[in-house]
Amino acid sequence: MINRDKILPTKGYTEERLKKYLKDRSLNILDYCYPHIYCDYFPDIVIEAKGVIIDIEIDEPYVYKSKEPTHWIDNIIDSERNNYFTKSNWPVIRFTEEQVCLNIEKCYLTIQNVIDHIVTGVELKSYMSASLWTRDEAERMANSDFRKTYLFKEEFAII
Repeated sequence: MINRDKILPTKGYTEERLKKYLKDRSLNILDYCYPHIYCDYFPDIVIEAKGVIIDIEIDEPYVYKSKEPTHWIDNIIDSERNNYFTKSNWPVIRFTEEQVCLNIEKCYLTIQNVIDHIVTGVELKSYMSASLWTRDEAERMANSDFRKTYLFKEEFAII
């Protein structure tokens, strides 16, 4: 049996804040929940609502300390990860880290709307939009310390 406590990846800076925000709004957060016992992917946040399990992913453009790009348009790792969860009947909702930092309520509304859409068929609404960046853009963001523009905001204050 795999000891997940020893192999769990380090969470990004915003996962715990979003998880707490969602719990405070009575969403059921599942800790250490995976579609299969042996899996290659660890979801950032897992929500169970009305019989639906949803994977919430938070994408940073680069690793804070090493500056290595992590998520970008056409990143095969992200595509494979999405496919893994959706093939397990887990919808995937992806937010940028910046969206979570600056618009956490809209992230919540988006999640709630997706749940309502899956359960009742209600129309999907667009509460916010963001374009994912290219690898070159992620490298430029890393070189300019772009993440500091929102991670160090006083109202967020996570670092």
